[in-house]
Amino acid sequence: MKKIIFLILFVLAATSSIAFAAQETWSGKTTAEQKLTKKEVRENLLLKRQQINANHLQELQLRKQVKAKVDDLQRHVKMVNKNRTLTPEKLALIKQSLGTVKTDLAALQGTAGGIVPKLAAFKSSLRNRDFVQAEADLDAIISVQQRRIELMQRLLSNLDNLQKSL
Repeated sequence: MKKIIFLILFVLAATSSIAFAAQETWSGKTTAEQKLTKKEVRENLLLKRQQINANHLQELQLRKQVKAKVDDLQRHVKMVNKNRTLTPEKLALIKQSLGTVKTDLAALQGTAGGIVPKLAAFKSSLRNRDFVQAEADLDAIISVQQRRIELMQRLLSNLDNLQKSL
């Protein structure tokens, strides 16, 4: 009887230690390492949020510059229209510049509305404590912002070219 009880206890001890060992290797990290990675993830998320805020401010400045440039061009066109000093060569150059400006505006409008759904996905990921997905959502927002900044800078340079052609 003692041998059977000893055998049962031995089997229970052996299987419980195997399950415990499997649990330790399953997570792969100790609690200190998990806390360290959570801290790193939080810092990465904070840095990305700061970059998003900086990109947003840069977008606002570029919008103001584009608006000022368009207003200046409108005044310049009115003045040129009153003076009637356009030659056919200048008209062809203006039409070409307007074509590039229109394509830039269409590309810029194509990026409109790309940030709001990604921001909602980011907030959802944070609520679900899925920090990897939250970081991916922030990266997607940053890429849309950088694309918009790039397009606005190209639009400004094309508006400058248009103004020079007048």
